Amino acid sequence: SAPMLSRVPLGTALLARYRGEPEIAWEQITALLPQGPETAPGDLIHQEGLALLRLAAELCLDADDLPQAHCWLKAHGEWLAWSGSCLGRAEGLLTWARYALADGADDVARTRAVQARDEAHNQPLVRIGVLRFLGALAAASGDYPLANSQLLTALELANTCEAPFEQAV
Repeated sequence: SAPMLSRVPLGTALLARYRGEPEIAWEQITALLPQGPETAPGDLIHQEGLALLRLAAELCLDADDLPQAHCWLKAHGEWLAWSGSCLGRAEGLLTWARYALADGADDVARTRAVQARDEAHNQPLVRIGVLRFLGALAAASGDYPLANSQLLTALELANTCEAPFEQAV
């Protein structure tokens, strides 16, 4: 049957990913990005398109499909270059960091995450995710004091922003 496009496709796709229903997320993504990572920018709300490109990359990472994740991330970069937008850069860098980590390039992951942190200085919700990622990297490398610091800073920022989802994560 044909996919049913939600009235809120990005929200539906994100929730589907968190619920472990990637097929529903992909239905929303492919309905709006019919040529996949080859879809040209300009036909949908730019920030929604960028978020869907990142989500597609995350879904590929969830499925251990690094080559396809790379294609989606490359498209994300092309959309950013096309628009000259600052919004979306930090999130893109964070997704590249997740890609690098999945590829076994821990140092590259850390570098990209630090770049994302620096890029997200005026975007507290993005910064929370970056700090969580940096905390997880520090914990994985055995640097528990740094991990604790990063994670506590993320929690403090989530509390300041009164962001219940981020507080829970």
